[in-house]
Amino acid sequence: MSFAIVAEFPLGFYRGREGAGQLDTVPSTARLHNALLAAAGAGVRADYNHDGNLKPASEYLVALQWLEKHPPDGIALPRRTSYSQGDSRRVAVAYRDLGLLRKRRAGVRRVAKSDTVSVAFDGHLMWVWEVKPPQEIASALDDLCPDVAYLGQSDSPVRLWTHVSEQVNTTHRRDPAPRISTSHYGDIEIAAPRSGRTQVLTATYDNQLATKLPSVSRDQANTSLEDEVVPPIVSQKLGLDRYVPITPQARSTESKAPWSQAWILPFTIKGEDPTAEIDQTEKVAFAVALHRTLISMFSGDAPSLLTGQYTDGVKRPANRLALQVINNSPLLATAARFEPGAPDTNDVIARQALVIAVPAGADIYDLQVIANAVNAVKHVHAHHKTIDIIPRLHSSPARSIDATKFWLPPTNGFRRFWNVLPAVVETRRQRGPWTLSDAVSLSVGLVWRDLLADPSLRGEQRYRQILASTHEQGVRVITAKQIHETHVERFVHKTPPDMMPLPYTAIIDIGDLTPEQTEFVAIGQSRHLGGGLLIPCDVPEIVADSWRLK
Repeated sequence: MSFAIVAEFPLGFYRGREGAGQLDTVPSTARLHNALLAAAGAGVRADYNHDGNLKPASEYLVALQWLEKHPPDGIALPRRTSYSQGDSRRVAVAYRDLGLLRKRRAGVRRVAKSDTVSVAFDGHLMWVWEVKPPQEIASALDDLCPDVAYLGQSDSPVRLWTHVSEQVNTTHRRDPAPRISTSHYGDIEIAAPRSGRTQVLTATYDNQLATKLPSVSRDQANTSLEDEVVPPIVSQKLGLDRYVPITPQARSTESKAPWSQAWILPFTIKGEDPTAEIDQTEKVAFAVALHRTLISMFSGDAPSLLTGQYTDGVKRPANRLALQVINNSPLLATAARFEPGAPDTNDVIARQALVIAVPAGADIYDLQVIANAVNAVKHVHAHHKTIDIIPRLHSSPARSIDATKFWLPPTNGFRRFWNVLPAVVETRRQRGPWTLSDAVSLSVGLVWRDLLADPSLRGEQRYRQILASTHEQGVRVITAKQIHETHVERFVHKTPPDMMPLPYTAIIDIGDLTPEQTEFVAIGQSRHLGGGLLIPCDVPEIVADSWRLK
């Protein structure tokens, strides 16, 4: 299990300084450590020492010392925009009166300060550990995070919380052995606490408290010796950690799963019985409505991962964000089962849910902004109905799950096949022998076309090559049946203008394309908008053997 500390800036920007006053573009691990120590020593969880002053409790000191020895394995950085001090057109300078009395200097001393220089963050920042810390450490950090008010200046507040998941996507990984020869453009170096940092900071604070108070005569105003009181800068027990950007190639794994993670949004139908469900013929319409709802939140700047529209010259991936409506089923993996809602929903366990599945290799920045949009969805309207998303307990953000473990594995003695919910053929009839089973197999291959297709081929040759590759991977269509339906728009959103939509259902064997047999998969023309979802169909081995003879 991965463990992360998540930072959200409610005002949308972060403002901090480093060195001689330069803009700090990325809050460092050292800043995080400092803020957590301040929360432990001055917050509601602090203890009293023998002098009656506050001090961190022992369990929190242990957690802070754990941070010193275990730097984050990775960082998830959202897209960010900073304004350089060198750009005078974007910087407003204020002159602050220090209030000092200088007898030998005429006038009032004012110090220039560019308070508008900041960094805007488009999403959450995360410090990520690949392995969850011991429970007592994780609990202590979870206690301290809500007491942190800011990481930089007090006018850029922050909210911190901890997050535990099977996998957290990061944008940068820590270089365990950084060298000058291995540095590259895009690397970031941030200050990090080293062993003993907590002790140094607490000792400095104790020394300040122990300073002898001034006498009455020394406390009088002095026009010649006054100066600005600057808090001490403690640089002991600090180091630098280098974090290297993770390219899409490095982020990809050996898994063949077309979708890597997903959000589950349980819902009920407004004004109807809690057990009421969306009909199969309405699922595409509600997926399209959800798609439009998500796009509307971006004011014309939605990522291509969501819209499916790419600029000229950009290679189109085989899959993009897939929106589906699923039923609550014992076959769902434990992490994906629908949870009870908030107390005001009478703990209703939903019968259905919206699924937003993310394709493998998705850009981390696009993923973050889409996550924000997903968490903002409250209602979806279609077919004169409104579905209400059941609020999560404590209003926590929707948690993504591992889409490669979407379904439970088949039980012993059973073989897994897949039931294709109504899908639509996505290619025209090819010349020569061509059956509905061929079209279904090709639809499977198009989901994995980045893996199976020969990039040098085009048109019918490409389709035939993909079809042959699916057969090599063990893909077989057990049965396929055309749906004779006048209103084919119930099963597909859009098709090419010169192509007749052909809806169908089928039972298929995906073979080696899903080695775990637990992955989220949808096929066909509207696999991204409510159609062609594959549902596990487990049969006894003796039945599977008879199907192989067909």
